[in-house]
Amino acid sequence: MSEPCAGCAFTEGSEANLGPHNNLRAQLCLLGAIPFYCHHGREGELRDLRDIRPEDRRREIQAGRLVSCRGWKREVSVLSATGYYGRALDLKRAFAQLGIGALLTFTSTEDAARKRKAAKTLRDVIIALNRSRGYAEVGGGGEAETVRAEAP
Repeated sequence: MSEPCAGCAFTEGSEANLGPHNNLRAQLCLLGAIPFYCHHGREGELRDLRDIRPEDRRREIQAGRLVSCRGWKREVSVLSATGYYGRALDLKRAFAQLGIGALLTFTSTEDAARKRKAAKTLRDVIIALNRSRGYAEVGGGGEAETVRAEAP
């Protein structure tokens, strides 16, 4: 598999993963095995995927104008090798989709109550998906931290 481009959301330090929205969406897509599309089209042209309406996305994919991100493919392969996707994939995908919805709500609303609810949902989804990955939440004093859990 070829390496991702320098601007890939899965390349550390790239511009694409510096913004919290794209970075979180990329991670949720990885944890839910939800396709994440490259900002380069089939011919290498740069595309702003935010400009594609959800109802047009399927046509773009079927026409081959959207291609899967090579970084996403690489990371899915790594995570798959751990056995992560072998258990309850449908549930993980549903949680990741819930998280993506919460992220979109959080970034698109000005309503404080809706924003708080979306933030809590997003936090809970991330914790649940990371637990299924073998990470456990630890914390105290209101701060949560995720650490790798040791197998018993």
